[in-house]
Amino acid sequence: MPVSRRRKKKGRVVSAGRRSMDVGAGGGDLTAALADVREYRAKLSEARSAIASARAAAAVSEHLTDLAAAGTDAEFEDALCGWLGPWLLVEDDARLEEQIDPNDAFDALVHAVADRVTDVLDRWDTESDVGLRLWRVLAALAAIAPAPLDGHVAEVAADLRRGRRMLPSLPRGPRLAGEVRWARDAYGSRFGIVAPFDASGVRRWYLWDVDACGFEVFTVFSGYFANVDQAGDAWRAGVGEVAAGSAVFGPVDDTGLMDELLPADMGIMRIGGESEQQLSEYHRGMRLADVVRVKARIRRKLPAEKLNPEAAAPLFATWLDEHQSDAQQPDDVDELLVEFMESWASGSGIAFSACSPHRVAARVASIRDYYDDDYSARLVALLPDWVAFLSEYNGTPPHLMERCLPFASGAPHPGVDRDNYQSRVTE
Repeated sequence: MPVSRRRKKKGRVVSAGRRSMDVGAGGGDLTAALADVREYRAKLSEARSAIASARAAAAVSEHLTDLAAAGTDAEFEDALCGWLGPWLLVEDDARLEEQIDPNDAFDALVHAVADRVTDVLDRWDTESDVGLRLWRVLAALAAIAPAPLDGHVAEVAADLRRGRRMLPSLPRGPRLAGEVRWARDAYGSRFGIVAPFDASGVRRWYLWDVDACGFEVFTVFSGYFANVDQAGDAWRAGVGEVAAGSAVFGPVDDTGLMDELLPADMGIMRIGGESEQQLSEYHRGMRLADVVRVKARIRRKLPAEKLNPEAAAPLFATWLDEHQSDAQQPDDVDELLVEFMESWASGSGIAFSACSPHRVAARVASIRDYYDDDYSARLVALLPDWVAFLSEYNGTPPHLMERCLPFASGAPHPGVDRDNYQSRVTE
């Protein structure tokens, strides 16, 4: 008799100060319940908007005016991004109304700056240095704003300039200044993408360090560097020399894959767990990715062979038949393999066949978290053979495969945080 899928049933944990809603509880009227939900969401949005506006107004008064007083435009842009990181950071256990999306916080900051510029230039000296400093803040925000925020910032700036000739036009945004390059680590699940930009009067290289091990593709680190070699060294340091291996940055030969790897606005609130560094580059990284996408002719290069959960299950079953006796295999192996493939697959599907210590350890943690103890133990027991199968399939060198095996048996990985999918893991 087939063994059913046994998944843990978890109740929702509500932190102190948060409100939990049970729609339709007790058989109440669904229409009334949905109306309650809409009302609650409207009040929550109103509370978040008020908090974001207050925080933004305080930031303009207390920090940004002085921050914009010195340095080149590039230096100020870097300083602004560095300031944004801790300002955008929201603790995961913060009150619900304080969990403000980075885009909403950014928008509130734009309006707070515009309001302050209006106040300064209309009520005081029209040549006020304070007003021009604040205009510099708005110009820098316009330079790092990704779509659709960039259009909105431009509209706000255009409204401010009407009748105020002392305000210069916004400078041109960042421009791609050469060839985009990329590299992939020896395990196949970590990517580095670097591109040169002319921005704020300076030519620099921007790095995206992208991890495709998890349920989604995450940019775990990004930032500007003086040249391509420094950017490459930073990527190798983050990945780890063993995993980086002999990888070199070369021309992008699959623009469709690059498109999937570069960060983009997902239209939802942040995933959670972002570091201050990730939030510092949250908007600028997406803006520069937008520039790359506009210049790149996105074409999807279909690989000659693409392993996916449906194709992998029978291939792995055949491999097990060749390497195990019938007595070693469970009666429900076919169903077990289907569930195993679903558990192994990442949400993006980009690196399904990739097998790194990080990915193996992360899958063990997610399997144990999702299934009951007995069933998860049966799935985890398949991992050592799965590592060996993928190593043969990918032609992985033995020394790299051997580094995966302890984690396939359940050893904890020092870089894997079960509560944070966005950690920058060094193998």
